[in-house]
Amino acid sequence: MTTLDQQKPVIIDCDPGIDDAAALFMALASDRLDVLALTTVFGNVGLNQTTINALKILEVSGNGHIPVYKGVGRTFDFKIPGDAKHIHGDDGLGDASIPEPSITHKEKHAVNATVEIANNYGGKITYLALGRLTNLALAISLDPNLIDLISEVVVMGGAIHQPGNATPVSSANLYGDVIAASVVYGSG
Repeated sequence: MTTLDQQKPVIIDCDPGIDDAAALFMALASDRLDVLALTTVFGNVGLNQTTINALKILEVSGNGHIPVYKGVGRTFDFKIPGDAKHIHGDDGLGDASIPEPSITHKEKHAVNATVEIANNYGGKITYLALGRLTNLALAISLDPNLIDLISEVVVMGGAIHQPGNATPVSSANLYGDVIAASVVYGSG
């Protein structure tokens, strides 16, 4: 078992649908991760609902102290995105009737929060991207030094030995904002 000072500090950027809910519950239960913040992005459902879902997950899991920062609701090139309600339900969480959260998100935008947290942790932060890469692409555009302040980026996206889930050759998280993915992957 690792101790608190051995935990990896992480920002989890997410668009909570059923898949992200499972990943978040695992991350929040891990003794190896210090979840500093959740940032939300459009994807499985719209931005307002992904933010509510992140708050629900934190509250249900007993982690209501972790801040949630609402992020971007459109693609990097300002297009209105689609969603995956046909897979995740109208609320993104399988229409499971989870009560509305009593906690709220922070006023600071997710992009600004990412830059601030990364600066505070000086190269020791891990960025876990469970959704589109739009928030991170905008954060890098806002502060190019961010590429030296984030030690690693872990992406839930891509497929090599099997077909993608959005097209035969692409995964939904990368296909959902290809320009943002290009910015992040091209950033070094």
